[in-house]
Amino acid sequence: MFTPDPIGALSVEQVHECFIWLDDLRGSDMVNMYAAPRLLAEAFGLDRELARKVWAAWSKTFAMRHGAADPRETT
Repeated sequence: MFTPDPIGALSVEQVHECFIWLDDLRGSDMVNMYAAPRLLAEAFGLDRELARKVWAAWSKTFAMRHGAADPRETT
């Protein structure tokens, strides 16, 4: 099972919760994921810089967490 690293003031558990939220947001097909950092900041009360760092970590680990051998296979 994947365990994220803490990011800034966020604990491992908080980052994990953000990743689940981002996975759900992506799965909803409701928004372009480039808008996700702003929505993440609003949903979790994060400043935008921290939200961007969480989103970047989520993006970099998405393929690994969802079993895609090639990062381009995440659609």
